[in-house]
Amino acid sequence: MTAEGERPGVACARAGPVAGLFGISGVGKTWLGSGLVAAMPNILHLQASTLLRQAHGITDEALRTSSAEDLRSNQVALALAMRDARLGQQNRPVLIDAHSVIDNDKGLVWIPYEAIEPLCIGHYLFLSADPETIAHRRACSDRVRPIRSVEVLRDQQQQALAACKDYAQQSGAPLTVLESTDGAENLTSALCVFQELTDTTAQSGGTGMNIRQITQAINGLDAQGHARIWIALRDGEGVEVPLGEDNAALTFDDKDGAVTFSIGGKPRTTAIRLEDIDAIRASGED
Repeated sequence: MTAEGERPGVACARAGPVAGLFGISGVGKTWLGSGLVAAMPNILHLQASTLLRQAHGITDEALRTSSAEDLRSNQVALALAMRDARLGQQNRPVLIDAHSVIDNDKGLVWIPYEAIEPLCIGHYLFLSADPETIAHRRACSDRVRPIRSVEVLRDQQQQALAACKDYAQQSGAPLTVLESTDGAENLTSALCVFQELTDTTAQSGGTGMNIRQITQAINGLDAQGHARIWIALRDGEGVEVPLGEDNAALTFDDKDGAVTFSIGGKPRTTAIRLEDIDAIRASGED
């Protein structure tokens, strides 16, 4: 799923890497995000609640207590708000602070992967904490947050993690669970994730696609039933590759830099290099 007028894979291809930070309210996402930015000032830290509040002109509490249908619609709109927030700074790495489940006082609303997919997340981070600690933080916070029992918070945190695991499985992107009681240790782990993301993007030439983005784009087109894909190159040329039952898998040969596709279970090495790939789209699309 992409924003209107954009092709699968293209939006992700021309922007810096994105890490998604998830966890229930009160777990410490804001603190962790601030620590990441302090250590790596180039990171663009975006908060889903802030983007949606600005887009809709309503309070955080009004957003949180919306109906399940509206909550899911809001998450779909988040991709457009995030795109607008990145205008003029698309190459910066992004940390998007978001929710996989939302407690709207009527129940716990799961946010489906289809609403998260357009964010182009290349690595999922899930921050967890002891439910007693979360309950204490909520009780002492100046922010309006739902007060829940320790048992309810434990269940909500488990469901939030299960949703993130589903995102990672469907997208093929890795998931790192930050569960240390030492905040500094969690921060160090998150910094390692960003270093890996930025290193991978640098290997692709910065403005081209990295291997994870290519894989996600191909898998997405394959799932949509496209028989052939077009690999657009940065020099304006391109190459057509057929898709089939067993050929959505893509590997990168580190030895010579060639991109290898598994076609019908048989490897086919192309003459193109990773850093030359600009976009992946269905064959025949302009």
